[in-house]
Amino acid sequence: MRPRHPRLPWLLAPLALGGWLPAAPAPDPVGPIPVANVAAAPVARNGLVPCVVRQRVPVKFPVRAFHEGVVYGEASLMVEVHSDGQLGDVLAVSHSGFDFAEAARHAVQQWEFIPATFNGEPIASIITVNVVFSVEGTIAYTKLIGQSSQEPIVRKRDAYRAFNLMELDGVPSALARPGPVYPKEWAEQGKTGSVTIEFFIDEAGETRFPQVVGEADELLAAAAIEAVKSWRFDPPMRFGRPVLAVVRQVFYFRPDSGDRT
Repeated sequence: MRPRHPRLPWLLAPLALGGWLPAAPAPDPVGPIPVANVAAAPVARNGLVPCVVRQRVPVKFPVRAFHEGVVYGEASLMVEVHSDGQLGDVLAVSHSGFDFAEAARHAVQQWEFIPATFNGEPIASIITVNVVFSVEGTIAYTKLIGQSSQEPIVRKRDAYRAFNLMELDGVPSALARPGPVYPKEWAEQGKTGSVTIEFFIDEAGETRFPQVVGEADELLAAAAIEAVKSWRFDPPMRFGRPVLAVVRQVFYFRPDSGDRT
């Protein structure tokens, strides 16, 4: 029996939220402002129906930050939603303060999702959730990953963010780096090509959120992503301290290739 390959596990899909998501302003004894649980109906594009929030709770302004006189903050999360609608990995890729990242993460972990579908089949997807905190009112919104305008919203020099290899003390040493599976039948069928994967290496050396950059064969992309998920590194370092890093790796799939990176 031919093995069933996961369909588009690297899909980067927008989250249908029906526009801006109002959330609680500064903490008050009344409690958070309720948010409607009905999202706008998603629109299918090229067979893709994006992930939808079935039920959500508002993002609260962090109490500690409020009491310390902070009136503004930002956080950007990457969120994985499985094909069954269950929440997967959640990673803060930028923020202006730890409390803001945790407030956004705490709210998202309570959301319920309807998974994205491709040609009617449920699929896993990766979305971003950007949150702008203000004592006058907090909003959360999402954008499609991969668009040229899609960048972390936090831009302050002292903010938490991911660093590229040129900004690190050195290239993190690989502790485990197995190559992707390239079945013999793929070579016989002439299935060749290259796949570029972008991924994060967190402060513990774990790989997070591998995703395809540009166009790629579906099966080759899936093989490359599965390989990256098993990679482990020494923690990325900047000025002697562990940091979050973002890197790219190109995989080459051809019959005569041993190491495919």
